[in-house]
Amino acid sequence: MDLSRKGAPWPLVFLTATSIVLGVIPWSAQGASQTPSVAPDVEVLWEHLAFMPVPDGLRIVHVTHVLNRGPRPALRVPLGTPRAIRWVEFPAPLVPADGMIVDPRPLAVGEERQYALVYDLPTLSTPWVVRRPLLYFTNELWLWTESPELSLRALHSTPVGTEESVGAPSQPM
Repeated sequence: MDLSRKGAPWPLVFLTATSIVLGVIPWSAQGASQTPSVAPDVEVLWEHLAFMPVPDGLRIVHVTHVLNRGPRPALRVPLGTPRAIRWVEFPAPLVPADGMIVDPRPLAVGEERQYALVYDLPTLSTPWVVRRPLLYFTNELWLWTESPELSLRALHSTPVGTEESVGAPSQPM
């Protein structure tokens, strides 16, 4: 995924100035499952990531809706996040652990839960690369920017256009 700052005075990358790339960290070269053993039947129904520029990098608002399809309960629910982030907000009882954030509560079969996280990703150079593991099968992944300074691009994804959101144009992907 490539988020580019429009109008920046630096060299062009894919016909835009600086860029941010969002990727998935592969678990292994063979594509083995990244699903944690403590949550083997959890899947993501939908996930939204909104990117906004802040003075020293990006702010990411990350909302995830998970479901345990069963047949086994999840002992806890780890959620993948980029490395080297600075937490702005995460709800109790979530706790940062081992480069991710974890809900320590069990998730029963058939139970759904939503998580809203906010974090900053400091960036020192461009293109900006945002990488994080996708731990679960994910039905929908939406990437947004409402900033006129950022342009959103991604490999192997389908842009869905521009939408009006609270009086500001949004660029979902």
